[in-house]
Amino acid sequence: MPAIEIPFESLPPALIASAAEEKDVVRQTLELEVPKENLIAEIYPKEPPRIGDVEGAVAKAIEGPFSGEGLRDLLSQGKSLAIVTDNQFRPTPTAKYLGPILDAAEEAGVKDGCLAVGGMMVSHAVPMSDRDLKAKLGAENLERIEEMGFEVFQNDPKNPDAYDFMGFTRLGTPVWFHKRVARCDVKLGLPFTQASEYGYAGGGKLALAMCSEETIEANHRFTPPLSPEAHYGALRCPWRADIDEIAELTGFDYALNTILSVKRMGVLDLTYGELPSSYHESIRRYNEIFAYDLPRDAKADIVIVGTPAISDHLFFHTVKAVFSADLICKDGGTIIFCSPCPGVESSSGFFEGFSWWKDFMSPYMPPTRGNLQRIVREVCKGRIALWSGCIWIPLYEVLTRKELKVVTLRENLRSARESFDATDSVQEAFEEAMGKHGDKAKVAFLPYAKYQLPRWAIEM
Repeated sequence: MPAIEIPFESLPPALIASAAEEKDVVRQTLELEVPKENLIAEIYPKEPPRIGDVEGAVAKAIEGPFSGEGLRDLLSQGKSLAIVTDNQFRPTPTAKYLGPILDAAEEAGVKDGCLAVGGMMVSHAVPMSDRDLKAKLGAENLERIEEMGFEVFQNDPKNPDAYDFMGFTRLGTPVWFHKRVARCDVKLGLPFTQASEYGYAGGGKLALAMCSEETIEANHRFTPPLSPEAHYGALRCPWRADIDEIAELTGFDYALNTILSVKRMGVLDLTYGELPSSYHESIRRYNEIFAYDLPRDAKADIVIVGTPAISDHLFFHTVKAVFSADLICKDGGTIIFCSPCPGVESSSGFFEGFSWWKDFMSPYMPPTRGNLQRIVREVCKGRIALWSGCIWIPLYEVLTRKELKVVTLRENLRSARESFDATDSVQEAFEEAMGKHGDKAKVAFLPYAKYQLPRWAIEM
């Protein structure tokens, strides 16, 4: 009987993924024996070698664009520069990128600029602490940025005075964009490319991350299940199209797009250039690594998924693996979701690994189609923020169709069991699932499901 090894990885709660090195990873696996005759798929990403010299690769990328101009040429004649990075919940190793970018800015004679940390702190998310900001950006980089006269700040969506109105997208989203970023001649994003339940994250999404609460909320009306066209691999869904238009409206024209390894801490690919073309190329490269071939009708009764270290400390982010598993799991089937979810230290204190789900969704448990209608009504009446619901409502919808078994750390069980069928034994979860579906149950294993997707789901 073959044994599968399920990634069950995490990082210390006080360390954000973007600052982590391989030595920091709590790299555990869960071993499970699955009968050979039941296992219909065991699928791993086809990762190329990690980039050894990341700073050198960044320097080469920004002067050898996939599209548009190299960064030095773009900044000629002393143009102003806004560098926009993602926040503590994304693993992009920004500190390793800033040196070559600041070199280019200084050589081009840039005298005015800013470094902005994008974020959609509409409801429960919290701003970065000073500790996390130094870890994300690098202490030496921060000193250098200060010497250059660049302002460093985080997006503050609830402050209406921080934004200029830029107009409407074709889908009717009103766009209020951060004034300080808007006045810069060149806007360069440092996003992380990955598949998601909304299609794909990254690219011009950092433009949205520098918008006001009203813009963020309006855009998120295109997320699932409110927009059935949004799913893993759907680049042309309304949500993504709206984001790309927000980037165009705000002059957010360039990005250094990152693809990261899920097997080891490190960078696999960098694509610099104009948006959206450089981002689309990054997605094409991403799909070469993480998309897999499995017939659309080859649905499993049981899908087992693991968690790599870069997925973050919280159920809020690691649970995205369930949306990927949903695509290859039969309705009525079982998803066994394995994630340590150790929790995170933040500027507002410690958050337990399963924080936030029960805060928002406990009034609507158990998952039923009737309760799902209640949630959607609450969203339509403005009682639940769309941004808050963008993870929980799609997950809730999956739970109305499929059984979720959560395998997590023992210390999480009390919290996890308030909402889910949770255990600290993957063997127990698997035996229960086999008991439900029978000896001939079809089993699929996606070790890095949060980042994987079936090729048939891709809609470019």
